[in-house]
Amino acid sequence: MGKTNLALQGISIEPTRLGILIHDNDLRQFLEIFADFKKSDIVELPNGEAKEFIMSIGSINILVCAEYAHGIFWQVMAKPILFPVDNIPIPCFSLESEKRAYIKLGMMNKANLIGGFLGSS
Repeated sequence: MGKTNLALQGISIEPTRLGILIHDNDLRQFLEIFADFKKSDIVELPNGEAKEFIMSIGSINILVCAEYAHGIFWQVMAKPILFPVDNIPIPCFSLESEKRAYIKLGMMNKANLIGGFLGSS
């Protein structure tokens, strides 16, 4: 999700971190698996749809979003697409799904960026 997803799919944008979306009920297991890595405090988003934190693996910052079932991304996501990176299939939101999420979140700059790309491709 986020800028990394957009860049992987051909949009000219510079990601500042990797975004990972997980289900909220997987958060405990995720934290156990990545217990050895530095992370920020987990914060509840003001809209009540998710908890987020930043985790660092080496020099890579990762935004982890543990979204509840009623959250925007789970509501708009179609079947994820598998995008190959060095022959490893990475599940990503379709650009159309990500655009719908940004519209619902009121993030029109990103929604318009995706819309312009989809209109030109």
